[in-house]
Amino acid sequence: MDRATWESAEEDRAAAPYGTAGSGARRAAGRLAGLLLLAPTAVAACRAADTDGVTPVPQLLAFLPWLLVPAGVALLLALPARSRFLAGWAVAVLAVTGWFVRPYDTGLTEKPPGPVVARLDVLTSNVEFGQATGALVDMLRREQPDIVFVQECDHTCAGTLEAEVPRADYPYRHVVADFSAAGSAILSRHPLRPAPGVDSALAMPGAVVDVAGRGVGLQLAHPLPPVPEAVDDWRRELGLLRDHAARTK
Repeated sequence: MDRATWESAEEDRAAAPYGTAGSGARRAAGRLAGLLLLAPTAVAACRAADTDGVTPVPQLLAFLPWLLVPAGVALLLALPARSRFLAGWAVAVLAVTGWFVRPYDTGLTEKPPGPVVARLDVLTSNVEFGQATGALVDMLRREQPDIVFVQECDHTCAGTLEAEVPRADYPYRHVVADFSAAGSAILSRHPLRPAPGVDSALAMPGAVVDVAGRGVGLQLAHPLPPVPEAVDDWRRELGLLRDHAARTK
C-alpha cells in the first residue's frame, strides 16, 4: 500500500464514526418527530372531519390548543432530520390545528343586522365544586356584569352568593342548588323568569330575561365531561343542547 492510499484509508476510518453518529442522530430525530405527530394528527383529522372519534380522541380534543406544542417540536426535529416529508406533515398539522383553535369571537365585531336596542355584559364561571365562589364574588364586585352563569354551584356556593352578593346588585336569580358539581345558578340585573332548561345530570337551567322590553332566552350549559366511561352520556347531552338551541331560535 503506497503512502497516499494509506493516508486515504486512515481518513475514511477516522471520519466513519462521526458520519455514522450524524446519520443516527438524524434517524432518531425523524423517529421522534413522527411519534410526536401521531396524536396531533389523529385529533386534527377528527376535528376536520367533524367527528369526536373514539377514546382517547374526545378527551384530547379538550386540549386541542396544547397539541400545537408537540407538532411544533416535531417541525423543529424535522429540520435536523432533513426530512421534507416530516416537515410538510408537521406544517399541515399545525395549520389545521391552528385553524380550529383560532378565537371563537372572530366576527363578533361585525355590525349586527338590525338596530342595537341594548348591550349586555355576560360572565360565566365554573367554580369547581363551589371552591372558587369567593373569587367569583370578588370578580362580580369588580366587573359588575349584567348576567352571570355559575356552574358547579353547590349548596355552600348558593349560600355564599346569597350572603355576599347584594340583592340590590342582582335582584333576579334562578338558583338550582345541589351537591358537588350538580348545582348551577343564573344571576341577573334585569327581570328574570325561569324557563324550561335541558334535562341533564348536572343542572342546566334556562331562563328568560327582560331587556329593554324584549324577552331574551338564556340557557346555562354544563354537559358532562367526556371521561372515557361517560362519552355516550356526554354526546347525548351535547345533542340535547343542540336540539334546545334549534327549538329556541
